[in-house]
Order: sequence, then structure tokens, then C-alpha cells
Amino acid sequence: MRKALFLLMIIVGTILIVVYTYVFTGFAASNPLFRWTIFVEPMIFSALLILIGILLVVLGIVFIKQLKRNTLH
Repeated sequence: MRKALFLLMIIVGTILIVVYTYVFTGFAASNPLFRWTIFVEPMIFSALLILIGILLVVLGIVFIKQLKRNTLH
């Protein structure tokens, strides 16, 4: 059960990274004049969600490795 939860963390984190990286690069590729005025808040929000996704993936991998280590001993 715990392993499934950690795998779900990794899946959700990966989805966040993929989707919001696409959103972030879409905003960055827009008109340079609007890049820092209109789109600065969505860019910050999507960058924050990318970081949350990376954190979820890393924590999921660490927890699965720890779970494997505890079940072997």
C-alpha cells in the first residue's frame, strides 16, 4: 500500500513537471514585451508547480528506496 502511494507521488510529480514545463515554455516564447508584465504571475505559478513536481518525484524515489531497504533487513 505504501509503495503504491509513493509510486502515485512519482506519477503526479512527473505529470506536473511535463505539463507545467510546457506551460512555462509557452509563456516564455510569447511576446517579449508581455513576458514580464502580463505573464509574470502565471510563469511564477507554473515554475512553482514544476518545483513541486520535482520534489514529489525525488521524495517518492527516496521513500521507495527506504522502503526497499527496510524490507530487506
